Amino acid sequence: MMAPTLDLTNQKFGNLTAIKIAKRNNGAFWLCVCDCGNQNIVRASYLRNGQIKSCGCKQKQQALLNLQNRQRRLYWIDTEIRRSLHQMYQNMVRRCYSPENNRYDNYGGRGIRVCDEWIGAQGRERFYRWAIANGYEKNLQIDRINVDDDYSEINCRFVNRTAQANNKTNNKVIIWRGESKTMAEWAREFNISYAAMQHRVARNWPMERIASQPQRKRGHA
Repeated sequence: MMAPTLDLTNQKFGNLTAIKIAKRNNGAFWLCVCDCGNQNIVRASYLRNGQIKSCGCKQKQQALLNLQNRQRRLYWIDTEIRRSLHQMYQNMVRRCYSPENNRYDNYGGRGIRVCDEWIGAQGRERFYRWAIANGYEKNLQIDRINVDDDYSEINCRFVNRTAQANNKTNNKVIIWRGESKTMAEWAREFNISYAAMQHRVARNWPMERIASQPQRKRGHA
């Protein structure tokens, strides 16, 4: 004997209002009208347990809202700036986590990581916002203040290529006449190439000679 069907007529289940029973096939199914005006047929048990609360319009509305919010979060950044930051972010992550990257040995291979706050989709957006708030421009590079520490808000800044080069781990610092400068900085002051500076230092030239001898047009010295 078939069990009696519960009368759900005009009862409200979320955005759905049950109008009339539509069919009975392994359970009762009700014709429902959604607040948005759409009609659909829903199993009675799904209405009662709250598994279905709308015709699907709420999910579509939420998906659209999520998309609009995401676009709103990102589109406040100029398109070209966003592309540049995206490339910078990708390169930063690859240096730290991809052994195939040709710079991994100097970063991930030395234990350098990207801070947790900048990891993942939300982390990338936080990186974008931090970058814009901390002076990022297209001609600048991200630089770690302490070259032995991770990429993070407190250890990163934006500098031009020259300043970044001066902060590399392999850039030797030389103290001469009370001044401490990298080889690159001394080379510029002496008006010689960095290669010439490296060559002269490797040959143990005294700084007085390095500073006073002009660079020949050919060769390093």
